[in-house]
Amino acid sequence: MARTLFPAPRPQGSRRFMTSFNAFYAIKSDLKSDFSGNQNHHFGNVLCYIGKGFGAVAAPAGFEDSFTNTTLVLASGGSYGSGQCSAKSGESPVAVGGNAIFTQDGTVEECGLPLAQYQAKTGNDKGSTVAVWPSDADLIAKVRQVLYV
Repeated sequence: MARTLFPAPRPQGSRRFMTSFNAFYAIKSDLKSDFSGNQNHHFGNVLCYIGKGFGAVAAPAGFEDSFTNTTLVLASGGSYGSGQCSAKSGESPVAVGGNAIFTQDGTVEECGLPLAQYQAKTGNDKGSTVAVWPSDADLIAKVRQVLYV
């Protein structure tokens, strides 16, 4: 399994990628799945000072993308992803959960609601948490753990 500090470019409409156990730094977003892309699964990554975690569109039922068990340190607050908010009948939203989200002020939104309120209202994004930015030492330790260095 490849481990990297930089994201591999993926073409528009990409399908069936598994991106796991990587450390990405200062990128716009991790999971990007649009133009009929589907079944892209991102998990176990550490995303350091990024714009957002994921941007994807809902997919046909059974072909959803996933973004789980990832540590995200967002460069600025706001929303940490999109794609799970607008699934229509017969579509599956992005499967999201178990993420550790860190922002400068310790708050983040999902689908226009504070994370805890979104989780309580929808039952989605189970196990994801939000807190203030970790120390540099803690973040470096997490990256080293994921990359086995």
